[in-house]
Amino acid sequence: MFVFLSVAFVAAQEIENLPSRQPSEFVDARPQYCWRNGLTLENITQSTPANETIIVIARLGDRDSKPNLSKRRLQNVRTYWTQYLGEQIRRDRKTVILAEGEPTSGFGQIEFYVRGKLVELVKVSPNSDFNAADCYGGIDGELPCAEDWQKLFYPCRDRVEKQKQNRKVVPKKKRSRQ
Repeated sequence: MFVFLSVAFVAAQEIENLPSRQPSEFVDARPQYCWRNGLTLENITQSTPANETIIVIARLGDRDSKPNLSKRRLQNVRTYWTQYLGEQIRRDRKTVILAEGEPTSGFGQIEFYVRGKLVELVKVSPNSDFNAADCYGGIDGELPCAEDWQKLFYPCRDRVEKQKQNRKVVPKKKRSRQ
């Protein structure tokens, strides 16, 4: 009995670490650096039980014009939680619900909801992918997008998709018999 109550108390405490927020709190917010986006996702990860659903809504800003930009941003969030994190803390895909919302004025944004309440809102620079994992790719002589894990995320994922499109299956020529 004590174990059950302890677990329930810990789960309740985790949710309380993510206070409900109001959109008005983010009116003057600006896009953050990659490492800050990573901290935001980590905070949500650590504060939300693995079986709890997180709803993520991406909204384009008025200067966003890249095709499929909301889908790319959402894909990067889902990939971070379901593939990038260590196996012990990865989320099941079913617990991450993605949606595209109506455009907003100013910067694009990504909203995070737990139990139907807004817990975080991140602004995104115009026409930029949401980046939270590969904050230092390509430094110290390393090629950007060289590692397999980097290829899970946009913009590196573009290269992988382009390579797949460019691969042509060339049928073997029949040898003529003489």
